[in-house]
Amino acid sequence: MQSRTILHLRPAFGSALKVMAGVWAILVVAGITSHSAFAAGQRRADEVFPDNTRLFVSIPDPALYRRQWQQTELGKLFRDPLMKPFAEDLRRQVDEKIAQTSSRLGLRWDDIEGVAKGEVAFGLIQLPDQKGMALALLAHIGPDDQQLQAIQQKVRQEFAARGGQERVEQLGGYPLRIWTFPPTRANPEPSAAVFAHHGDWLVAADHIELAHQMLQRLDGQGNDVLAKWSVYRTVMDRAARGSVRQAHVRWFLVPLDVAQAIRDSQPHRERGRDKIRILREQGFASIRGVGGVVELGSDGFDSRYEIYVYAPVEERVLAARMLDFPADPPLQVPGWVPADASAFLMTNWKMREAFEASKTLVDALAGSEVFEDALRDIEVDPNGLRVNLRREFIAYLGTRVYMLTRHTRPTTPQSEQRLVAFELTDADRVAATLTRALPRDPNVKVRQFGRYTVWEIVRKENIQQARPQGFQGFRRENSPAAESSNRQLFKNGAMAVAYGYLFYATDVEFLGRFLTTADQQEPLTGTVGFQAVTAALRPLGDTKDECCRYYVYLGDALETDYELFRTGRMVDSETLLGQLLNYFLAPDEEGLKRQPLLDGSKLPEFSRIRQYLQYGGFRVFVEPQGWRIAGGLLARDQRRAARHE
Repeated sequence: MQSRTILHLRPAFGSALKVMAGVWAILVVAGITSHSAFAAGQRRADEVFPDNTRLFVSIPDPALYRRQWQQTELGKLFRDPLMKPFAEDLRRQVDEKIAQTSSRLGLRWDDIEGVAKGEVAFGLIQLPDQKGMALALLAHIGPDDQQLQAIQQKVRQEFAARGGQERVEQLGGYPLRIWTFPPTRANPEPSAAVFAHHGDWLVAADHIELAHQMLQRLDGQGNDVLAKWSVYRTVMDRAARGSVRQAHVRWFLVPLDVAQAIRDSQPHRERGRDKIRILREQGFASIRGVGGVVELGSDGFDSRYEIYVYAPVEERVLAARMLDFPADPPLQVPGWVPADASAFLMTNWKMREAFEASKTLVDALAGSEVFEDALRDIEVDPNGLRVNLRREFIAYLGTRVYMLTRHTRPTTPQSEQRLVAFELTDADRVAATLTRALPRDPNVKVRQFGRYTVWEIVRKENIQQARPQGFQGFRRENSPAAESSNRQLFKNGAMAVAYGYLFYATDVEFLGRFLTTADQQEPLTGTVGFQAVTAALRPLGDTKDECCRYYVYLGDALETDYELFRTGRMVDSETLLGQLLNYFLAPDEEGLKRQPLLDGSKLPEFSRIRQYLQYGGFRVFVEPQGWRIAGGLLARDQRRAARHE
C-alpha cells in the first residue's frame, strides 16, 4: 500500500499528568469545534495500538460525537454567547499548556478535525524494559491531499522555529518523516518525532519503532494488539454489556502504570519511599484495568456511562483486602440526610476487616513495623489516648458509610462543607470511649451543641503547647517518609456520635447545626431531584448486587469550585478538589503555593450558567472479577421536572 508522510510529533513523553488532564479538554474542544464527515474505518484503533498500551482514549466517530455533544446541556453551555470569551480563552490556554511540555503534539484538534473522517484515538504505550511511556495518535483521515498539505506546512514551520531538523527515512518499506530536536531545559535529552500517512490513516508517535509497528499492524501484521490483550478485552467487553447502546467515547487505563508514568515525568517531586511500588507489593496491582464507554443523549439521560473495574478477588492480597464492598445489607438513605445536600454517597464497606488489612500498608509506608507499636502506644502511653483501639472502637464499626456535601454562600474557600458518617453497632460504648479519651489530646476541643457533644480537631499550626514525649503518630521524623512535605490533605475536623453513627465533618459549626436541626430538616429522599435520579438509575442494575450509590446536583455541587476558579482563588480552596490539587501539585518547598493550572477569569458568574447543570448519579455493582459502575446525568426534561421549571 502506498505510504505518504505528513505532520510531525513533538518529542518525548514529558508530563503525563498534563497529557491526562488534556483528555477532558480535547473532548470538550472536539465537541465545540469538530466538523468531521463520517466515514467508517476499516480497522479499529485498538487493533493497531500494541498490547502494552496503558492509557487509551478513542472517539469512534468524531462527527457523530460532535452532533451528540452539541445536544447535551454542557454542549449547549459552551455554545452560549456567555461562554464564548472563556471557550476561546480555554482553547488558547490549552494550546499554551501543551506547548510548555515536551510531550505536545505538533498539531491541535483544530488541525485534526479538518481531515478526520473516522476514528481518532491516542494512547500511552509502555516502552520495553519499563523505560517510560511513549505517546501515539491514530486518526482515520482519508486521502484529502490539499488539507493534509496545509497541515503539513503549518507544522513544518512550527517545528523548524523550535530548532527541529527534518529527514525522511525508510523503515521496513514505510517512509517516515522524522524530526529531531536538540536538548532543552524542559527536555534535557535529544528527542525525535515521527508522523506517517498510510492509506487512510495518520500515524503519529514520539518513538520511531512504535510508529513502524503501528504501520505494520495497519497492514495486518502482528497479533500483539490491544484488542487481543485479555485485560483490555475483559474490561471493555464487560463495560459494553451494560446500559450504553452506542459508545461515543471509549477509554481504558491501567491505574498503577499510569500513576508510575505521571510520577516518572516529575522525578524531582517525589521524595521518600516509592509509594507506587509499595501499592503494587500490597496487592493493589490487582486492579488490573479500568475502562468504559460514554453515550451522549439516550433514554432520559444527557450522558450515560458504563465503567468496569477489573480486580479479581483472588488477587486482592495483603492491604488490597481493604477493597471489600459487600452488596448486603441493601442500601438505605437515612432520614437525617438533608434536602440541601448537593452530593450524597452511600456504600457498604467491611470497615473492621479493612482496618486489619491496612496493617501491612502502614508498616510498608513507614519503613518499619509501626502499626502494632502505635496501637500499643495509644493504649498504654501516659501521653496517649489510653484506649484499646481494636476492642473499644474498631470492634463497634458496622458496614455502612455515608458521605454528603453542601455549600454555603457567599462563596469563600471554606464554602464546601463535607460530612462522613460511619455506622456503629454500639454507639453508646463508642461515645463513652471518645468522651474519656479525646480530652487528653491537646489538638481536640470539646464543644456542646444542644444535647450533642462535638469534638473539634483544631489545626496543628494553631496549637502552641509542646508536643507530648510519647507516641508521635505513624510517621517518624527521621524516616524517609518524613522527608516529603508535611502538607495536610484535610485541615479541619469535628467528630460526634449521634443517630447510631460516628460523624466526621470538615467544620465544627456545620456539624453542630446539622445535628441540632436534623429532626426539622426536609429529608433528601423527599426531593423531586433525588427521586428523579433514583428512578433513572433503577433500570441500570439489580439491587441485590449493589454496593454503592451516588447522587449529585451539579447546579449546587460545582458552584464553590467554579466561583473560586473564576475569581482566581482556587489555590486557597478548602474544597475536596482544591485540597487534592494543592496536596499533589503544590511545590515541595514549605510555604509555597502551587500555580493555577488555568485562568478562569473570563467565565460568567455561576448564577448565569446554573440552568445548564443537571442532576445525576451512579450505582456500583459487585461482581466476582471487580465492579461495574453505571450512571449518568439526566436529560433536560428530567432536570426541569426535578426543579419544578
